[in-house]
Amino acid sequence: MSGPSFATSGAWREGNTLTFDGARLFSDGAPGRVSMDGAATGTVSLAQGDQVISRIDYTRCGLWEADSCRLTADLPADPATYTLSTTAGRQVPHSTLSTKVESTWTFRSASTAKREALPLTAIRYAPKGLDEYNRARPGSSTRLPIWIERNPGAPPAAVKSLHLQMSVEGSR
Repeated sequence: MSGPSFATSGAWREGNTLTFDGARLFSDGAPGRVSMDGAATGTVSLAQGDQVISRIDYTRCGLWEADSCRLTADLPADPATYTLSTTAGRQVPHSTLSTKVESTWTFRSASTAKREALPLTAIRYAPKGLDEYNRARPGSSTRLPIWIERNPGAPPAAVKSLHLQMSVEGSR
């Protein structure tokens, strides 16, 4: 299981420049960790309304090429609502699960006097009782701890709802 993580700061605005570090999209369920996968490909984009302001191809986002998955955008100083969208996929032998990660955040932002964290969150989960192939034993129960991870330094925000969808047996 993989998904975004904000165990470390991953998105900020400094003055009129917004930065999103996409090297955290394939993090496992361990608390406090961020992870990347150099085999993943996709896109990261920032939009205001229907207008895409900045877009990068998400490729070669490995340990030594982390800058290749960092989106930066110069924005107007005035407050505005933005949508940050990511999609990344991978087809690799080392992970037949979590082959695609999609995330979308909508937030307000304005020029800052110093570096400030963007108000982004990630839903994290870590199933308990699975084997090394992420399988539950037939007839067993699996606990699914779920928590919300905030981008460090971001202002607090109330969570109004959380919806969970799942599939088993290859979506059959």
